[in-house]
Amino acid sequence: MLTLAINTALNLNQIVLFDDKKILGEKIWTNDKRSNDIFLDNFKNLLKTTKKEKTEIKQIFIITGPGPYVSLRVGIVIANAFAYGLNIPIFGLNIFDFIKETNGFDLFDLLILNASKEEIFIFNKNKKEMEIIKFKDLIKNLNKFKNLKIVENLTDKQKENIVRDADLRSLQYFPFSNLLLRLNFDKLTASKIIEPEYFREAV
Repeated sequence: MLTLAINTALNLNQIVLFDDKKILGEKIWTNDKRSNDIFLDNFKNLLKTTKKEKTEIKQIFIITGPGPYVSLRVGIVIANAFAYGLNIPIFGLNIFDFIKETNGFDLFDLLILNASKEEIFIFNKNKKEMEIIKFKDLIKNLNKFKNLKIVENLTDKQKENIVRDADLRSLQYFPFSNLLLRLNFDKLTASKIIEPEYFREAV
């Protein structure tokens, strides 16, 4: 079943077309204030490179948050509009539940997301529950993370501080496409409309 997957919750936005267990194509771009136009341009290019028509899409999946206010809402608004226009089901999970559903911790040990206000979301393989902590507190305790595979969505300044203060170089980006292939839609419930999840004030 041809599925359009959308992730506009992180610094790198991503759309993916996949059919059953095969990635057909994807587009990745940096979060930008012109999110709407860039999204639609990338979507058109994705259809072109995969030689698919919009009407062939049979379902949509989207990461519902947390994330930057503008890009997150743009992705969700477009996803809802596509689902309504095509009369197809739409599914959504926040990034923490997505990791749980796809056993993401097989690929990495720790997820760190910028939460604004000098705080971060941290999702640990051992605890498997999201926490919000001060970024400075993370820096103080980074030594215990030295041997872990860490997925991050931080500002450039935050990443510089991590590498400088802890010599931590095992940072990687979120493996959205790889995890999509593990997603079991039979366990998910389709929604009539998807709403963004911020977990706190919009960032």
